[in-house]
This record gives sequence, structure tokens and C-alpha cells, in this order.
Amino acid sequence: MKNTIESLVRDFTQAALPESVLSFIVSNSGEAFANHTFIVPHKSGDWDDSLENFYTEDEIIDTLERELMLREGGAKDIPDGMIPVAENGLGDVIYISLRVHEVGALYYGFHEDMDLDSGSESGLIHLAPNLFDWLKTLKNEN
Repeated sequence: MKNTIESLVRDFTQAALPESVLSFIVSNSGEAFANHTFIVPHKSGDWDDSLENFYTEDEIIDTLERELMLREGGAKDIPDGMIPVAENGLGDVIYISLRVHEVGALYYGFHEDMDLDSGSESGLIHLAPNLFDWLKTLKNEN
């Protein structure tokens, strides 16, 4: 039986996606935001980035299933308590936090600074307190 996004997210993080975020993912409302730009606030200076796409429900399920297999071997690509929801197409990923103190917060995973296998999350950059606040900041470049 195929995993549902709800059960897999719960197994992976011991938490549930906020209902509004789950509805956004399931409806694939993110298609409307492809190729929009956003600001990444970084300690060495902010920069603009472009959103290539939001992941579909099936892509999130596949990604989490691969991550669970990776973790069985002692490695990881996804920060603990985070769910990948979008990417810039160059290796950087947008995550939604399901950590108790910040459920729903959005983070940018700057892959050049990420070394999750050693426990370093220095590449995680806070974008917004929630998905919908962040969506308001996106600019259409088409």
C-alpha cells in the first residue's frame, strides 16, 4: 500500500503538517509560483533567488521515502523536523519546519553550507514564520 503524505510526514517527523499547508500541497497550488523570485536573507548579504517549483504530493512522498532509506544507512539529506516543499533548481531546497517551537516556519536550505551528516544546520536560513506569509513576498519575473 502506498504511503499517504499525512502518514509519511507523521512517521518522519512525529508531527503533522498544518492543514492549510497540506491543502496547498495536495491541490498543487504551487504551480502558480514557478519562476517567481524571492530574497534570501544571509549573514554575508541578502541575495535574490528564483523558485523553480513546489514539489507535488507524490514528489514529497518519494523524497521522504528515499530519506528514510538513507537514514537506515546512517546518512541524511533533510534536516530533522523539516519537510522539503520546493526548490530553486540549483540544489537549494525550501523546507517547512514541523519542529515544536516553530511549526510551519519556512527555511531555505543553502546546500553549500549544509553538512547534515555531521550535524551542522548552518545552511538553514529562516525565510518566514509560515508558508502564506512567504508566498506574499514572491515576485513574478515572467
